[in-house]
Amino acid sequence: MPIALDIATYSGRVNRVIDHVEALLWGESASVSLESAAERAHFAPTHFHKVFRAVTGHAFADYVRNQRLRQAASVFLARPSSSVLDVAFQCGFGSGEAFARAFRRAYGMAPSDWRAGGHVGYRRALLAEHQRTRRPLIPVGGMGALLPDPDPAKLRVFSPELGFPEHLALQSADASLIRVERRPALRIAYFRVRGAYGDHVSPFWAWCVNRCDALGLDGAGREYVGVWLDDPSMVPVQDCRHDVGIVLREGETAPREVPVREVVEYDYLVYPIDDVADRVDHVWRWLLAVWMPRNGLAHGYAPGYEYLQRAGLHGCRGRLQGELCIPVRPR
Repeated sequence: MPIALDIATYSGRVNRVIDHVEALLWGESASVSLESAAERAHFAPTHFHKVFRAVTGHAFADYVRNQRLRQAASVFLARPSSSVLDVAFQCGFGSGEAFARAFRRAYGMAPSDWRAGGHVGYRRALLAEHQRTRRPLIPVGGMGALLPDPDPAKLRVFSPELGFPEHLALQSADASLIRVERRPALRIAYFRVRGAYGDHVSPFWAWCVNRCDALGLDGAGREYVGVWLDDPSMVPVQDCRHDVGIVLREGETAPREVPVREVVEYDYLVYPIDDVADRVDHVWRWLLAVWMPRNGLAHGYAPGYEYLQRAGLHGCRGRLQGELCIPVRPR
């Protein structure tokens, strides 16, 4: 008889494990196992396997392998001169042959072909698939069907080589407002959805604000952060994750059922916003695909986020008020 899983209760525990595992993998650690992940989530390994699949749609072993492959693909983009064998070992594969087989199954080409420029065609095709399928955001944790289908025109492009029609950029964006600065780390209590990115996430923001209020995280005067965790040109649309959370004050704890993550200290491009959501999304695209390449900057090794005051959240008076923060590094 199948076991009924309380996804709403378990999703926060699984998200904590995912954040921990990704920190290990991107920290070049090979010590990731089902048993250690289950222990961290306070489940028996067999039960954790079922819960993890129910929450994420993936078996734990498949998820870990996919993360290692995405890490390898990202390394080749950042450092095209990297040795295939060195990257294989760095990303936790036991041999070059095993790595090459897994990489070809995932991306349809050899690692060396991806490194030599084959990634452009793959990533363009993946973005086209995002637009074609029009999959809605998938609530992770019992929120019900509250999010509409995304507008394919709102999908974000992260890399200039994939093509960006500059006429779509917001012509009134003021480059003089851009600054690059070191931003301190933030602790956020967050909720997560999966699906295509765009301004259609507004209902999710509203749900999160109401949920924080219900849990006793007083929203008056508080700051909220929306974190875009995945590049839609590298990650299938159903796996793209968006976290919305409230910034925790020093010494403040979150309710037990709500996971907490850190937004890392990093160098960020910061752009102040006070505009309707649709126009803000075009600012995102213009910064990523036009201004940054022209000024010798690439997306850094951290997720980008929106930093918003409660009064300037999605859906409040139809405007966003706060800051866009994009991690940057020299190109």
